[in-house]
Amino acid sequence: MFSIPTIIVNLWAFCKTEVSIYKTINTLRSFNDRELEDLGLSRFNLQDAVRNGRKNQKAF
Repeated sequence: MFSIPTIIVNLWAFCKTEVSIYKTINTLRSFNDRELEDLGLSRFNLQDAVRNGRKNQKAF
């Protein structure tokens, strides 16, 4: 069973993560299409890329 403090800590961590994701997506939305292409992204997959990473990308 979860305690109230644990629930609050988990909720706080979730909110911080969501704010970070929101800020990152908004920053990427400010990039032009060429800049996104240089990063291997497109406008339609920004949220998925931020939340889940880019799939099938080779490491350097």
